[in-house]
This record gives sequence, C-alpha cells and structure tokens, in this order.
Amino acid sequence: MSAGSQPVVVVGAGNVGLALGTNLARHGHEVSFAVRDPGAALPAGTRALPVAADDAEARSLVAELASELGFDAVEVGGLEHAGLLEEAARYWGLLAFTGGRGRSVVLVAHQR
Repeated sequence: MSAGSQPVVVVGAGNVGLALGTNLARHGHEVSFAVRDPGAALPAGTRALPVAADDAEARSLVAELASELGFDAVEVGGLEHAGLLEEAARYWGLLAFTGGRGRSVVLVAHQR
C-alpha cells in the first residue's frame, strides 16, 4: 500500500460495490469485498462489458468510462455487432424471467 492508502472493506459486490471497490483499488487502497456468497464475488475488473459503436472516438470514450466503473470494457467494433449484443440480452431475459431464475442470473465470459 502507498502512503495515505487505507484497507477498505466494501459490503456487496454488485454493480455499485464492485465499481466502488475497483476505483478505490485503482487509487492504491487494499480492497476486500464482504458478500453473502463469497463464491459469487468476482475480483475487480473481471466483468466484461462489450462496447460497440461506429464512431471509434465515442467507442473509446464509452470503454474508458466503463473501465472507470470497474468493468473490463472490450471494444468489439462497429454497430454491425449490436444485433448479437441485443440477442445476448434477450437470452439473459429468457433465463431470468421466462426460466424463472430472476435478476440474479449472470451471463459470464471467462478468459483463459
């Protein structure tokens, strides 16, 4: 830890907790997450978020903002890929609502 940094425990590893913890870690703090199910928590920076836009500058800006929020932003090119991203969202909805899994179901892409 650097001078002035503090050990921090973030309660929860959802959207807000993960983004907060990631940002604190980026600023040199030693961050731990307190969650109900420790096996469900992902380390900071492991939630991939695909970013598509025809405007390369706008795409980079959105990817940078997503990274600041704690996501592993992945620029996937232009809007020709938007249809596939929308289908992934529909697939999530099918599992979550029609399949009765609820909003806690997560689609994950693991990098090996």
